[in-house]
Amino acid sequence: MGKNSFLPANAFKSKLVVAVIKRGNRIWNYSVKGVSANNGTLYIRYGTNAANGDSTNFASPLILAVDRKPYRSIVFIENGRQVGTARGN
Repeated sequence: MGKNSFLPANAFKSKLVVAVIKRGNRIWNYSVKGVSANNGTLYIRYGTNAANGDSTNFASPLILAVDRKPYRSIVFIENGRQVGTARGN
C-alpha cells in the first residue's frame, strides 16, 4: 500500500478517537447532531437510518476525533435515545 500519511505523528496527543459500529445485514448511515461536554462527560448525539439489507453482513462505523480532555465517560445518544456509555479509568 505504500507510505500513508493520513495522520500526523502526534495526532493522538491532542485528539481522542471515538467510534460507533453497527453490525448486521444492513448498511447504516449516520448524521452527527452534536457533540458536547459537561462535568467530565462527553455527549455524542447522532442519527441513524439503514438501507435495505440482504444476506451479506456489514460493519458500518461512525468515527469521530474530538479534542482530548480528561473525560470520565462518553454517552452515546442515537436518534434521541441513550444507547450506551463508555467509562474511563
